[in-house]
Amino acid sequence: MTRLPVKSICIASLLSALSFSAAASEISSYGSLGTQGVGAGVSIPITESSAMRLELNGLSVSKDFTEGSTEYEGRLKNTSVAALYDWHFSPASSFRATVGLVFNDGGIHATGTSSTAGSYTVGGTTVSAAAGERADVDADFRKISPYIGIGWSKAAKEKGFSFFGDIGAFYAKPEARLNLTPALSAAVNAVDPSAIDRETARVQDRFDNVKWYPVLRIGVRYTF
Repeated sequence: MTRLPVKSICIASLLSALSFSAAASEISSYGSLGTQGVGAGVSIPITESSAMRLELNGLSVSKDFTEGSTEYEGRLKNTSVAALYDWHFSPASSFRATVGLVFNDGGIHATGTSSTAGSYTVGGTTVSAAAGERADVDADFRKISPYIGIGWSKAAKEKGFSFFGDIGAFYAKPEARLNLTPALSAAVNAVDPSAIDRETARVQDRFDNVKWYPVLRIGVRYTF
């Protein structure tokens, strides 16, 4: 699977920001914490009521869950670079609207094992296989996702520290893939060749219900 050169994109974005800094005043750097994990970035004013933000976010969380007779060890891991445009409703307003693009490198991975030793159910078909066989589910986020949201922050006029917040979402639309260990795959195909396709479609239907990834975060910034 081809991976986005996230580090290269981040470095290029930050270099662009630094090169612009010579011509722009009141540039801010910031750190944040939220549903995208830990983040850092720079904010560059364009007009009295608008600014461009370039940022890097990283998240890695794990959660175990059960689906039918299958026990999953799940992990959400994503590294993202975002280019965002902030527009304050007026130069004196702290409230703003935000649009932009999020470049993702990651998604959801889950490893499933049967809770009933030697018995596995895939796509509604139950087969017998040796203990230790498993099913892996991978769901990658879209590599490039649109973002829309609102937020609160002071327009960058005063030097020093200030707080900010964001509420929004980016269009993740995870694409699911199901991979079985060879022995389990052979056992399922011997009984019902269409079972794996049905299971993949079922998993995809679950992800289709959460096409938009919610963004909720708070942060601290420093204006130079």
